[in-house]
Amino acid sequence: MSDHARNRTRCLFSIHALMFLVLMVGLLDGCNKKGESEDETIRIGGVYALTGKAATFGTWARNGVDLAVQGINSAGVSMDER
Repeated sequence: MSDHARNRTRCLFSIHALMFLVLMVGLLDGCNKKGESEDETIRIGGVYALTGKAATFGTWARNGVDLAVQGINSAGVSMDER
């Protein structure tokens, strides 16, 4: 196996391990006991590339989510209408 292939494999493994860790932290953090939350805020999370070559697409995605949240909040959607 060449050095390039070995480095690529290490990089991909590191990326997958980091993604798994972030996913597990997010899942465990979201496991609140019933009634533990003080408000009924719906939290939305996202992972966007905001730097580098893909920053344009990450910025567009983040702006799209922000616009959707503003639209929902300004429409006065209540929790009962889910």
